[in-house]
Amino acid sequence: EDQWELITGNSMTIDHSAVIDHLSQDIGISKTVDDVTVTVDSATAGRDCFYVLVRVDGLEFKSKHGYDFRDVSLTLNPTPDSALTGYGMEYWGIDDDKRAVFLLDYSYSGAEYLDLISQNIQVDLSLEDILQDGHTDKTKTLKEASWYFSFILDYQKAFDTMTLPDINATQDGSDKITKLTNIELTNTGIHYQYVMDDMDNLPSFEIRAIMKNRASIDLASGIGTPTDDNKEMVMSYVWRVPIKINELDYIQIGGQQITVK
Repeated sequence: EDQWELITGNSMTIDHSAVIDHLSQDIGISKTVDDVTVTVDSATAGRDCFYVLVRVDGLEFKSKHGYDFRDVSLTLNPTPDSALTGYGMEYWGIDDDKRAVFLLDYSYSGAEYLDLISQNIQVDLSLEDILQDGHTDKTKTLKEASWYFSFILDYQKAFDTMTLPDINATQDGSDKITKLTNIELTNTGIHYQYVMDDMDNLPSFEIRAIMKNRASIDLASGIGTPTDDNKEMVMSYVWRVPIKINELDYIQIGGQQITVK
């Protein structure tokens, strides 16, 4: 809920909060190295993705800086079969207890979605070295250490889905039109596919979820994989924060608006 307010500037409704609570599960595992404590706070699971909320305590964090881990390593057991996977860690800010807050998002594409649903998944997460202003010419290592976590993610919780009509979307940076089919919306992401004209020049589209309160939610990450016949590309994207479908006004894709009813 804190992340929702940080992004949108709006408070989350009670119903929306209930959806997040339903999809989320407390983890509450902390590891301390030399008075620096990293906590895997909670996780939120979607159809083909999940988010992990991480907090760091024991260092002096300042709002004028950004923070990062030098290395983030994540593995699942079991892993989705025949899937392309991706994950990333994003710094969110400083909470009321002066802890740095990070959100890790993991997504996969190309596997049968039932690979993860209706079973428990073991997640092994390794975090190494805390950086200030990472990936800049002012990068400073605040703490050289490693933190290791292993926890179970429950994938047996239901989530909402909605099928949207096919559209002709305008590609980013051009006036070329691509037909998007099999568009499916979930609490945690959006999925679609299209015919590949040029494997070396795949199209991209601006995608946003516009809520009824005018909050605008963009994408955190995405991944794609070709169909078995190598003629179409199947794309899976993760919202920056989970949404409540019946509080959506419309989805914006490539200059087109799809009203959600």
